Parts: sequence; C-alpha cells; structure tokens
Amino acid sequence: MDNPKYVIILECDCEVAIVFSPLLDHRDVIGNKTAISAGFCQLPDKSHKYISVYGQSTTLELKSRVNEDIQIIRQSLNLNVSYSEI
Repeated sequence: MDNPKYVIILECDCEVAIVFSPLLDHRDVIGNKTAISAGFCQLPDKSHKYISVYGQSTTLELKSRVNEDIQIIRQSLNLNVSYSEI
C-alpha cells in the first residue's frame, strides 16, 4: 500500500496534522478547515526509523513543507522520534 497522506490544518490558531489513507482526497478530509500544507508522509516502522514528508496535494494545490510539517506531524501524533528530509 502507498504511504499515507497528510494535511496540516489551522485549528484554534494552531497548526495540526491529520494523517490518513492514500485512498482519500486531501480536500475531502479537511472539510471547511483552513489547510496550510499537504502531501504524503512515511511514519516510523521496523524498516524506516524517521518521519519523512514529500510531494503535494493536487486537490488543494498545496505543497509539503519538509521541516515544519515533520515537526507538526511528530507533535500531533505524539511520536518522540528524530526526523529526516527527503
């Protein structure tokens, strides 16, 4: 299966990550929220020890912001791991 998609939204003046199935569209997931950035992510597992983000959302016309988005995903999912760039 493909890597999950993610979108960073503005919620109560804070940027928050939503990570979801690649079968869904970014636009459908955000509803009426304000999207800041979007793309695809790889989360840590047995073969990949870092969070990484890449790509963009064609439905939202937003790109991923590597360092910022990785930190927000890490905080939103409470993942206490290092990060890397692709």
